Amino acid sequence: MFVIPGQGYTSHNCSFSELEWMLSQTGAVNTDLEEAPRREVKDIMNAIRDSAKVLKKSTI
Repeated sequence: MFVIPGQGYTSHNCSFSELEWMLSQTGAVNTDLEEAPRREVKDIMNAIRDSAKVLKKSTI
């Protein structure tokens, strides 16, 4: 098992490229990746605000 900062122990939530990167960092596999893959960060606060705007417009 790997420990990912901010996520604890990995589970089935990591992508293939993330797993490939982690294994390459231990020397277990070779990779063509030049840097660690990054997941898209979801901005929950903006998503909530945007959906509230849509709801507000539909009730007017």
